[in-house]
Amino acid sequence: MAKNRFKLLTSAAATAALIGTLVNPVSAAGSTAFKDISNSYAQEAILFLNEYEILMGVSDTEFAPTKKMTREQFATMLVKAHAPNTAAKRNMVFADNTKQTEWYYNFVQTAYDEKIMSGVGKNSKGQDVFGVGQTMTREQAIVAIMNMFGLNEFVDPQATPDFKDAGKISDWAKGYVALAQEMGIAFGTGTGNFEPKTATTREMGAQMLYKTTMEFVQHSTFVNIGFGGFENITAGKEAQFTVSAATINVPEEMALRYRATLVGKDGTPVANQTVSYQTELGWLSFTTDANGVAFFGPEAGFKPAEIGLESEDGITTNFKTTMANAGDYTLKVAFVDAATREVLGVEFTKDFTVAAAAAQADDTTETGLN
Repeated sequence: MAKNRFKLLTSAAATAALIGTLVNPVSAAGSTAFKDISNSYAQEAILFLNEYEILMGVSDTEFAPTKKMTREQFATMLVKAHAPNTAAKRNMVFADNTKQTEWYYNFVQTAYDEKIMSGVGKNSKGQDVFGVGQTMTREQAIVAIMNMFGLNEFVDPQATPDFKDAGKISDWAKGYVALAQEMGIAFGTGTGNFEPKTATTREMGAQMLYKTTMEFVQHSTFVNIGFGGFENITAGKEAQFTVSAATINVPEEMALRYRATLVGKDGTPVANQTVSYQTELGWLSFTTDANGVAFFGPEAGFKPAEIGLESEDGITTNFKTTMANAGDYTLKVAFVDAATREVLGVEFTKDFTVAAAAAQADDTTETGLN
């Protein structure tokens, strides 16, 4: 299950469905095309973010770790990590971000829409500006990262960080920097100072984002569900597919079950669909109810660690079913608390198409399954 993207489930991130690329960190000793990061303190962070195309090099062989980051570059990095829909149509907000042909246009607008970054003030005409082309200061970087992770709700605006130059930190940033310092994310310059107005370099930005991500990995619950085998399904023929799943840090006392929801075009529930799945005890099955919903797995639930869900690769389960009619469908799968049936995190969805059998070629309007 390499390079999976997990959904972060902490309450802190509930307001900011975040990144969470949670595979083993790329080894700093591993091979890389970048020739200029061997002495960088952020080498592991750079490799990790580059692996997932969150922060790329300035060329195929150079990363430029000490190069200053502009505000639009920083916004782009965070939006790529945050992974919202940057293709969505955005309303123009800033006077210095009006050209939709610019590579950063949607990233800047998305960072604003997702409440990750705001503007830097107004221009001489009284228009809001984002600060395109301006360098990203260290205090701005901390605030943006904390916003992306939904940590702003834990910020105490009266708190003061323990840096010698704390008095130079802007009032709007002090609480953020204090919390980040407590979490081990905001690091000084080696002299006991934070240097809030100093420009954020590319290696600084990478290190801040990486350390925050790893902090969440250690203290948060994650789940991931993936799908396979949905490419060639034909009505009336048995279809085989797989569901892969993995979890991290599910509370030991919690037992889980799966919940599956099957809907047709326009969200119409698909009832009475029988699906078989392979277990150590043989093939078992479940049937969807009138709402297209079915729960499966032991009635009492299972502990993720006991069945391999908490392992590096998670588990993959084989399924089979026969779709009666052609059409477009959506399968939704989630983990739920076996005791309360409350969804753990989010549902994972798979859209798929069932091709018409030869006899159905001229009549595919009816949605129904066996």
